[in-house]
Amino acid sequence: MENSFNLIKYNLEDEAIKQNITKELFEQFTERVLRALKNISIEEVDKFILSMARRTEAVLASKGYRTKY
Repeated sequence: MENSFNLIKYNLEDEAIKQNITKELFEQFTERVLRALKNISIEEVDKFILSMARRTEAVLASKGYRTKY
């Protein structure tokens, strides 16, 4: 989940910079967030899902302590 949220965050920041958005209404921001969500490719979602086994193994190996993920 965090990876997808980070991807959306970076896309929103990039769009704000490119379009010189300094202020916007909540409704406008909501539209941008929904558009960013819809623009995540199936390949990205698949990549996130496929990485979960590796991430789970790392958490178990570290006994709940921090991992590189």
